[in-house]
Amino acid sequence: MKQRVIKKETNSLLLLKIRHLLIIDYTIPKSIWIENILSILNYNEVFLVEIPKLNAEAWLDLVNYINFSWRDLADSDYPNVLANCQRALEKIKGIVQHTKPEFMAYGKINFDAIYVDSETSADTIDSIYSKLWAFLQLGGRHIGRTINPEDAEFAFFTTYKIINIIIKNLVLKE
Repeated sequence: MKQRVIKKETNSLLLLKIRHLLIIDYTIPKSIWIENILSILNYNEVFLVEIPKLNAEAWLDLVNYINFSWRDLADSDYPNVLANCQRALEKIKGIVQHTKPEFMAYGKINFDAIYVDSETSADTIDSIYSKLWAFLQLGGRHIGRTINPEDAEFAFFTTYKIINIIIKNLVLKE
């Protein structure tokens, strides 16, 4: 059996990569990954973002846009955070249109149909969604100014939460 060992030393951490014809999967619990391993790799502050697990192929682009936004936030590429958040909102709107057309009204997501028991919640979420949509437009309020880390974090976490609310309600209403 052929094997190749690559050794690389960085920050007093010895990384070994062994290639075999046999593939062994090993799972590391999240708590160990976050508390032990990431701290060794100099990740001092880590946010754990969870998205409900979705098996459908239609959701893949949405999850990718959220992942790209997260990566861009970590890489300080703030304009791309806003762009990928906008793409994620466009994708979730398309998913709602195709899977739950009864949750659409006048080309928009109808939060009144999602929150039938709480008109106040529906109005609040609709207002946040509409203002977030306007905020994510790279023209308008962002012309001539640099997008700062706070804008990017606001865009990412608000987009994430709105999408999470929509996904949970789509799954619960099935």
